[in-house]
Amino acid sequence: MSYKHKGNKNSEKLITYNGKTQNMLAWANELGITASTLSRRFSRSKMSLEQAMQPGNLSGKPITYKGRTYKSRAQLAKAVKVSAQTIRYRLDKNTDPTKRLPTRKPTGRFLYGSKAVSLKELARIHKINCQVLTQRIYTYKWPLEKALKTPVRKYQRKVKKAA
Repeated sequence: MSYKHKGNKNSEKLITYNGKTQNMLAWANELGITASTLSRRFSRSKMSLEQAMQPGNLSGKPITYKGRTYKSRAQLAKAVKVSAQTIRYRLDKNTDPTKRLPTRKPTGRFLYGSKAVSLKELARIHKINCQVLTQRIYTYKWPLEKALKTPVRKYQRKVKKAA
């Protein structure tokens, strides 16, 4: 269901504020917060309509990331292209904002000899399964040379003998 059509349900609650009537999702987008935040403001926090319809982060703690200040987690999440839940989780886990926010994923191109090649090409050249090579580099954080030179273990299936 697209964003435009989500509000076309009979069960959708409409909110009228300053003479304008919209559903909760539309108001949340307009205010720069998530729909769940707006819903929580009404239900758990028992805020008045005036208080709940304030844009941004009401905790009074703006978030600064890479020299720019964001009013809310949702605004920061939108800027760094991750979900607001991910931002909330990372902010709750650590006190240093620079350590808990996402960094861009690597491009997947590696310098091999004098040219840039993809991980898939490297796996083919060295006759290593691409998933194994990906895991070694991104999960285990192995240097490229070690990931390419370490032989892949051969696992043999254990065959149960019939009794």
